[in-house]
Amino acid sequence: MSIRSVELGDQKSFTGATTSVATPSEPTITSAVTSGGPAFVAVSFTASTLGPAATSYTVVSSTGRTASGASSPITIEEISDGTFTYQVRGVNANGNGPLSAPSSGVPVLTLPTGGTRTNISGNTYQHLFNASGTFFSNYTLSDFTYVLVGGGGGSGNASTGSNNVIYSSGGGGGGGVLTANTSLSGGSYTVTVGGGGAAGASGTASSFGNTLTANGGGRGANSINDGVAGGSGGGASPGIGANRTGGAGTSGQGSAGGNAAGSAVIQCSGGGGGKSNAGGNGSSNDAPGVGGNGATYFTNFSVGGGGGGGTGNASPSPVPVGGSGGGGHGATFNISPVAGTVNTGGGGGGCKGTSSGGGNGVAGGSGVVVVRYTL
Repeated sequence: MSIRSVELGDQKSFTGATTSVATPSEPTITSAVTSGGPAFVAVSFTASTLGPAATSYTVVSSTGRTASGASSPITIEEISDGTFTYQVRGVNANGNGPLSAPSSGVPVLTLPTGGTRTNISGNTYQHLFNASGTFFSNYTLSDFTYVLVGGGGGSGNASTGSNNVIYSSGGGGGGGVLTANTSLSGGSYTVTVGGGGAAGASGTASSFGNTLTANGGGRGANSINDGVAGGSGGGASPGIGANRTGGAGTSGQGSAGGNAAGSAVIQCSGGGGGKSNAGGNGSSNDAPGVGGNGATYFTNFSVGGGGGGGTGNASPSPVPVGGSGGGGHGATFNISPVAGTVNTGGGGGGCKGTSSGGGNGVAGGSGVVVVRYTL
């Protein structure tokens, strides 16, 4: 029996006993350039008009990394620095076709790492740290913006005075907010995300490297302890003999907690301070103070709100709302306080206190660190 073989790409046809294995012929690369960032390379190519068609294509880097797509161009991300070449092959149901000739060398710089990285638009990237970690860049970032938010302060725990009255507590202060636009040298930076303070405790600081620190929010007051200073200060509380004071905020990071008003019968605690303004003052007309507002960054990133103050009234009173940016609302006679929102640095809402019973405070929300840069 006569057997004749004709080859085209990886296609072989045999007469007599016939077997056909037909894969696409190699494409031709027209360009390979960085696109969408220094670590991404867009490889453009034209398909071969010889032989069977490809249903997809695979780009192969000289580093061994691959990326696939249905048509040109195909973008591949590198994870190391250097100058690399690229080849393309067509693929169909019969398998991989041969690789094209290599592209010219393309210089590549890898993107910084750490947290959750998102491409915001074009060459602008964001890294979100909801937990502590490490930020690393191989090169200087000349357009670098950071927002650091410390953990929010917890509200004060209710305390019992010598007259057996349980007093309401002040709202926790929002975590301090530190932000700026600067240049960042290449290297490795430790990122610490501050924890929200438990009931009766201040939040802890968030930091970036060794030089940038946003303080945690101060805890709210109770009848025997003043509100604590922090990124923003904790709110004041009615006290035994004299009302307790609110805590101060850190300059450039937050605001003071609000004052308290009232007595063992009418208790209106102050709200915790926020990034943008001080906590509201309690008033003797049955209204506890609201939490100070936080601030909004990057259009929709709202952080650093103070917790609302608690009340001791045995009748309905306005709900002491928490400040925008994650502050929890305070308690009234029949509404429980709410903790600060996680990863906003919001302060916890103040607890209630009456002659018949009170409650514990609530925690502040954990902090957060966000960085953005444009390449």
